[in-house]
Amino acid sequence: MANEDVEKQERYPTPAEVRAARLDAGLTLKEAAALIHTELRCWAQYETDASNQSYRKMHPAFWELATIKMDKIKKKKRAKEKKPA
Repeated sequence: MANEDVEKQERYPTPAEVRAARLDAGLTLKEAAALIHTELRCWAQYETDASNQSYRKMHPAFWELATIKMDKIKKKKRAKEKKPA
């Protein structure tokens, strides 16, 4: 694996990135939290503005897991939409 790939994976996502990814996958806070086996409150803290006292950084491993699972969800939704009724 190239060094650029490792560095890219180890970056902490911003709250805006976390929220945008969740909304793009069409998930609620509770559903997104369940994807990475955490509590709703914890996921909400990942989406909280960094200047807020309750802000919490999402570990890059959790971000990678969440994005992998959200990509699978989006692919399934697209496949359903393409199927004829």
